[in-house]
Amino acid sequence: VVKLINDTFDDMQRLRILAFVWRVIAADGETSTFENHAAVEIRTRLGLSLEQGAHARRLAEEGGDLTIEERVSGVER
Repeated sequence: VVKLINDTFDDMQRLRILAFVWRVIAADGETSTFENHAAVEIRTRLGLSLEQGAHARRLAEEGGDLTIEERVSGVER
């Protein structure tokens, strides 16, 4: 499945996936060591950098609509 995602989705789409993962992890207000490790593993398998992973986590923690391209990419129009 990961190979299919990496072959089909661009960086921005994979960043969104990771942001949604972080949103689920943060849903209960706590992040366990296991959850953090799982998110790091997913980031690595999606081929995202540490910076992209941190950006995805910030987006998830801020809330809002992760489907808006400008919000995810940080580009304002």
